[in-house]
Amino acid sequence: MGYRNLGSKAHSVIHFTCISGIAVGLPLNKVVLSLSLMLGVLNLFIEADFRAWIKKILVNRFFLMIAGFWLLHVLGLLWSSELDFGLRDIRVKLPLLVIPFLLTIKPLKKGEVKTVVVLFLVSTLITSLLNFVFYQGWIGSIVYDDIRGMSLFGSHIRYGVMVGFAAITALYLFIFGEDRLKWLWLLCLTWFLYYTWYSQVISGFLALIAGLSALILLYLYKKRPVYAMIFGASLLLFPLSIILWIYNGETEKGITPSDLHQLPKFTVEGNPYVHYFVDIRDSRGNYLYINFCENEIEREWNKSSELPYYGEDLKGQKVRFTLIRYMTSKGLRKDAADFKKLTSEDIRNIENGIAEFEDSRGGIMARLHSIRYQLRSEADPNGHSLLQRLEFWEAGRQIIREHLLLGVGTGDVQLAFDEQYKKNKSPLFKENRLRAHNTYLTVWITFGVLGILFFFALGLYSGEMFSTQNYLGFAFILVTLSTFLIEDSLETQAGVTFFAFFWALFSSSEWPKINPS
Repeated sequence: MGYRNLGSKAHSVIHFTCISGIAVGLPLNKVVLSLSLMLGVLNLFIEADFRAWIKKILVNRFFLMIAGFWLLHVLGLLWSSELDFGLRDIRVKLPLLVIPFLLTIKPLKKGEVKTVVVLFLVSTLITSLLNFVFYQGWIGSIVYDDIRGMSLFGSHIRYGVMVGFAAITALYLFIFGEDRLKWLWLLCLTWFLYYTWYSQVISGFLALIAGLSALILLYLYKKRPVYAMIFGASLLLFPLSIILWIYNGETEKGITPSDLHQLPKFTVEGNPYVHYFVDIRDSRGNYLYINFCENEIEREWNKSSELPYYGEDLKGQKVRFTLIRYMTSKGLRKDAADFKKLTSEDIRNIENGIAEFEDSRGGIMARLHSIRYQLRSEADPNGHSLLQRLEFWEAGRQIIREHLLLGVGTGDVQLAFDEQYKKNKSPLFKENRLRAHNTYLTVWITFGVLGILFFFALGLYSGEMFSTQNYLGFAFILVTLSTFLIEDSLETQAGVTFFAFFWALFSSSEWPKINPS
């Protein structure tokens, strides 16, 4: 009997297997994703119930919205000069059309939806464990000198967002899932929280906070709406507190130019100190080049390390500068006497390119310290993710001002940025002159006002998720809308697939929602 005659049950089994493959493949492998998508489409076309397709598509507002957004990319070719790039962009965004199509034509049953969500969680758990053990060197022989190496299966940023959402999923299952599995979901939640903290991915941390806020907001609204309103208003304090922490992190014993007369003139060995109050400081605002006797620390460093003082550390940074900044962060004078207070672990930290003592502790706080240092001390944005983003956003703002209504078209976004960087005489190196790293800006730059209509439609769906008490759906919406602020989430296949899959999974009005009883 041929494939066509297998019957609807066989088609349904294959369809569910393909959707499950997408859920597993998201954190795991692009090959699994692509094969699942192709087999899923092939299965539907062999079944070929075209009349039923049309009926389901016409009543599914989410599919019409997302298909319209994809078709906008095709339309945007009309005012693009770089057609090759435009066609590539359309191909990358094909999952926006294909995944909602699969889930609209063959909606999953309530039990199947839950199984798919759990499979995503399990795949994320396994891959995150593998990431961690390889990064620690417990398996394999590779030595990683950058925390970004802790991502064997794709972009560390996109993976970090998936882990953040997996943590929210585990929390949801712990609260509302079956009692006999609660301990398992709690263990998963604990691990994902630790991984998000350890991996230092700001987007993952933001996804975690956004998803957690969504669950709390909906839960409070169900109990008493006024509590939800108070909580929602209090969320504004979170970014404010981060900003205050960044800009008000001076040490209690911070030394200023007015204290120059109080500073020592000579080291213990009798060598003169240099006190330069140039505007180069550590992340806490302390000046680097005071209490500074370079001859002594150069001598002591070369005794303690095989890396030369005027050479580079393992991150490719100047050892000299890393050492000076590290000693400053520990409150030490830059002389021989205080150099001897450094431990062997401190020496290894400096060799590994860890520029401040706080950074050696790892975790998300190390990343925040790095951001604070960038904002305080760096004039050159190259190699500093936040400062580069500020350059991206400024260039994007200027492009929008010149192409407000229709944007630059599907294929000309990078071209428009390249031209704007030249106009601005941007200090960014050529390899760092990237696109907006902000989905809202990128869509506006590409399509103008038409692109803004897409985000307006997403806002309407967020309201629908809230009103129907779809906990995971609303959480995912806030995860995506928040990470859109600092990432071009829809510019890579992994990002597009992640977005399209869970939006389609939680958004179709024909599907039973995964809600608490």
